[in-house]
Amino acid sequence: MALEQACLELISKPWGSTDLLPWSVAGHPGAPIGELWFQRCDKHAPEPALLLKLLFTQEPLSIQVHPDDAAAHAMGLPRGKTEAWYILSAAPDATVGVGLKAAVTPGQLRAAIADGSI
Repeated sequence: MALEQACLELISKPWGSTDLLPWSVAGHPGAPIGELWFQRCDKHAPEPALLLKLLFTQEPLSIQVHPDDAAAHAMGLPRGKTEAWYILSAAPDATVGVGLKAAVTPGQLRAAIADGSI
């Protein structure tokens, strides 16, 4: 596998930040940047299997749910999307919320996973 130099793309988001240090010196004065995308420089190259983004937020973000390959194919998309988050830096009072909207017992959660309803 060959190594490639990635090109940086700045994505403005209303929930973004103007302080991207120490991760990037790039920025737009006054425009909040929410994501730094590391893309292939050759726009004609095949789409990579992995998209790497750095997110910068000053507001709560919701977790997005993406289709697996089977669901994506059913919707006419080439592939699904697996997502992983790794927190590189956070404010001392930052939190990560994990859970469901409604309270469920461990048995109810296992049953929902088994029958595919969750």
